[in-house]
Amino acid sequence: MTGHAPFVEASRHDDLVIDRRLWEHYEAPTDPVALAMEDRMDEALPMMADQPHDRVRGLLGKAFTLRAVAGLEPSIRSILGELIDGIRPKGRFDLVADLANWYPVRVISRMFGIQPNSEREALFNQYADVFVRSVNPFLPAEERARSARVQAKFLELVSEVVEEHRANPRDDLLSALISAEEDGDRLSTSELMNLMLGLIMAGTETTASAVAIGMFDLLRNPDQVAVFREDPSVRANAVLELLRLGAGLQIERFARRDLEIGGVPIRKGQMVVGSMYAAHHDPTVFPDPKRLDLRRDLKELAVFGGGRHFCLGTQLAKLELETAYSTLIDGLPGLRLAVPETEVEITCDNRRTVVSLPLEFDEA
Repeated sequence: MTGHAPFVEASRHDDLVIDRRLWEHYEAPTDPVALAMEDRMDEALPMMADQPHDRVRGLLGKAFTLRAVAGLEPSIRSILGELIDGIRPKGRFDLVADLANWYPVRVISRMFGIQPNSEREALFNQYADVFVRSVNPFLPAEERARSARVQAKFLELVSEVVEEHRANPRDDLLSALISAEEDGDRLSTSELMNLMLGLIMAGTETTASAVAIGMFDLLRNPDQVAVFREDPSVRANAVLELLRLGAGLQIERFARRDLEIGGVPIRKGQMVVGSMYAAHHDPTVFPDPKRLDLRRDLKELAVFGGGRHFCLGTQLAKLELETAYSTLIDGLPGLRLAVPETEVEITCDNRRTVVSLPLEFDEA
């Protein structure tokens, strides 16, 4: 699917789900650890369907509020400050390797009370990277089995963190989730672990890619850099326009019954692949789609999904991206590409991202 209308319809359709076990070409892992990890993955929030999803999401909404997300801003700024302090003496750095790859996973680890710069945070970062790569439905069986063993260690770490918070509540999101209640119903330890897996799956590599591709698109449009710098009121919309222009997330959904999208019949068990990049470059919805316009009307943006699977972390993602772009532009004078834009390598597998982005700035 490449058009905007079918992409939106598919992302909101209740009978197109993320459970890859419904795929007509699905092959169950033979490795027992990989099979157990696959079962665990299917219990993560993005994978859930119908009433179980709605119940868990309702409880999460009690704690994952706009106010709670806004309260994370000081921590997010602190993380960016630490990363930029390591960059500032150099005058030149790789945005991907030196900042984008570290930033979102540190945000999530701090949300769950993992101490900064600790051995546990280093393990969290390492395990999260393997976990994110393991969700690719086309991953070879051998690689899936190897990654499953790392995922098992990740689950042990997550379980330890959850139990510590149950015993000693703190002023962080995990403690708020543990205490969230509706009609006597609370999230179980397993459900809390699955939530952490879901946040890692949906909120690390996607955010890292958006930081890198967004800065690339912004810096190669100096007139829009000036708009961003001189008019702070445009920055929230700038985040959305940069996502529209550059975000290339590919969605895979599996039909649990026969249906039709955009006049095209889809059989039960078929995979439907949607290109967010193509949808956001549909000229019938976004005129002159290749042009970056930080003041563009973006009511039709589809980057955060829709329906019952509208991204629970939307406000967090927006806050992370606006804070990152603002901190880089405001904090590093004269920030610019350090190589010609034609030398910047962009990959397009299941998401569109920058492999490496050398930047330079004027030393204070």
